[in-house]
Amino acid sequence: MHVSNTATPLERALLNEWNSTLATARHSFGALGELTGDEAVNLIRQPQPAEDRDRILIQLLTLEHDATRSPARS
Repeated sequence: MHVSNTATPLERALLNEWNSTLATARHSFGALGELTGDEAVNLIRQPQPAEDRDRILIQLLTLEHDATRSPARS
């Protein structure tokens, strides 16, 4: 596996968009409530039983599948 420390222009653009917009903006995440992007990531990453994490991920995938734009992109 090759790992590079140099970010590509796309990586920089995505990181900039995340930091300037998605990380701090509040969005409706269905049954999970209204969260910022950072709060949603922290919700997934926090120590918890696998079943609880799976429930969160399934909710996010369902929102995306149902074309709920807010969690993925406003």
